[in-house]
Amino acid sequence: AAATIEKVVRANPNVDYGSNNLCVTWQTLGEYEIKRGIDPTATLARALAPCEKAISLDSESASTQHSLGCVQLDVAVWQRMQGIDPGPQLGRARATLAKAVALDQRFEMAYFTLGESELVSARWAIDHGASPLAMLEVGRRAYERSVALNPEEADALRGLGELYRLRAEWNAAHHRSIEADVRAGLKSAEAALAINARHATAALEAGALHLVRARTTSGEERRAEAAAAHKRLQDALGFDANLEREARPLVDEATRLASAR
Repeated sequence: AAATIEKVVRANPNVDYGSNNLCVTWQTLGEYEIKRGIDPTATLARALAPCEKAISLDSESASTQHSLGCVQLDVAVWQRMQGIDPGPQLGRARATLAKAVALDQRFEMAYFTLGESELVSARWAIDHGASPLAMLEVGRRAYERSVALNPEEADALRGLGELYRLRAEWNAAHHRSIEADVRAGLKSAEAALAINARHATAALEAGALHLVRARTTSGEERRAEAAAAHKRLQDALGFDANLEREARPLVDEATRLASAR
């Protein structure tokens, strides 16, 4: 696909959408590499040049600004996975996405990606023992704005599910109530699955939320929640085998809790 688009861009070098499409193609490949644990640095670098070219041709395109923000966010995701502070890169992504929103205040995908950037920031805080709650609140508002603009935006609903999962896990670790967050997270994840029954990461988040609840209960309730977690996590792996690295430890934990006496 990239080779075909590159030919189109060479034939029409002053058309911004061709360069933007090339940027999105490389960025999508970079996201796939991240899922598989493959270093996406070279691929994301290839995405940056056509994004910047597209912006030079039309700096007023919210879509092109959003594409650049996605690339910048993916760089931050990989940095965090490698133990590198993603803060400066997240700052770049937020600034670019803010431009996209300023250009089109009804661009739901820009709000969704802003929510994603706050999840990366929250995860980095958790990695280092710091509270993620402020970032999660900013992310919640961004995701909810995306859903308000497009109630069928399953990815933003999945994002809310993940956000509530992180907040529930943080609260559980600090001996606080988790039930409101688990309920809200499951509602969001199941809403995403109602829109797209094969939404792999929504299924993963639903499973993870059931697992959070299983960890804090006992007896038959624990086994029931662990069994529900196991089912959703297996669904996620069936929908997308690339989730193996993230889902497998959760599946193993759910299996253990479901069989515990």
